[in-house]
Amino acid sequence: MSCCGGNRAALRVTAPAPGVAARPEAASVRAAPVRLRWRRRVTAAVDGPVTRTRYQVSAEAPVIVVDPRDAVALLRTGFFERLG
Repeated sequence: MSCCGGNRAALRVTAPAPGVAARPEAASVRAAPVRLRWRRRVTAAVDGPVTRTRYQVSAEAPVIVVDPRDAVALLRTGFFERLG
């Protein structure tokens, strides 16, 4: 009887199949938030087209921080300008 025979069998069961590469964990890389300034004098709630996040804007609080995926479309409306 071999002392490591059982361990060898366990190693075979858990080893990946030949030719199958181990998939690396996807790193959660997020772009930095984008600061936008609301150019209107009215209060509004604006939905981000990608994230569906609701952003509250007003003349009193015109600067908002948005997800970069929403920023492109919000800037296209002409109601916002990018800061920084």
